[in-house]
Amino acid sequence: MILFIISVDTGNNRIQKFTSYGTLLQSGENKVRIKVSLSISPSGIATDASNNVYVADTENDRIQKFTSGGKYLLSICEFGNGKENFNLPIDIDIDTKDIL
Repeated sequence: MILFIISVDTGNNRIQKFTSYGTLLQSGENKVRIKVSLSISPSGIATDASNNVYVADTENDRIQKFTSGGKYLLSICEFGNGKENFNLPIDIDIDTKDIL
């Protein structure tokens, strides 16, 4: 089993992935970071059984989903006050059945 640590770095608007020993993972000369073409303001993070990464993107009122390798998959919800909307989500949790 490969263990790694995913860190929410809100001040620098990024998510970083480290080995279980604290070494920043690298791919050639580039640090492996979860990136998306739009701005991201991460504050909470969770993973599912398939090791997908879910990020509470607070300032953008959404949850974003990435592969464990950092590839952007989708955004969940948008700003609003309805049942299916978010307003400044700050954390996220996924249960054993992969339900947010």
